Amino acid sequence: MPLTIKQVIRVIQSEIMRDIKAGVVPQTVNSFSGLHEWVDANEYGQSRDIEHLTIEHWDAIQGAVDAWLYNGRR
Repeated sequence: MPLTIKQVIRVIQSEIMRDIKAGVVPQTVNSFSGLHEWVDANEYGQSRDIEHLTIEHWDAIQGAVDAWLYNGRR
């Protein structure tokens, strides 16, 4: 079953938190683009259940994750 945009956002947030806890990404990262200093952030959330998402969907997902990081992951 294809993932919804909200589900993809939650998956990406979980993957980022996993990398923060593992020390791959620092606790201080506060933007999606900032993640690229340590990882290929575009790989977060990748699965076969997302093939239906458009560029516009990905822009919205990245914006939501960016806001989440900027606001201290809240």
